[in-house]
Amino acid sequence: MAVHFLSTTLTFNRPGVGTWRVNFAKPIISAGANIQGFDIGFAPDDHELRTLSIKVQNVEWSGTEVIGEVVFLLQDDSDHEGKGTITVGVAAELE
Repeated sequence: MAVHFLSTTLTFNRPGVGTWRVNFAKPIISAGANIQGFDIGFAPDDHELRTLSIKVQNVEWSGTEVIGEVVFLLQDDSDHEGKGTITVGVAAELE
């Protein structure tokens, strides 16, 4: 049995929850996911950061597919909302 890795990127135009899914070549024995990277900010000008939260949640797998969610929150002191991209790394032990 071997561990295989895939990644997927979600784009957020404002804070929210995004669903992702990846498919492996063989049935999955176990799987996990984490934040692999992000590129976030405010547009068009500079803002004072108040809240930043990025998390992966509700990771499940069935057959060859892993599915989960990313929760993204970026706000400044004036309640302006940020945007960006979040890359999720997925590791799976395959049959």
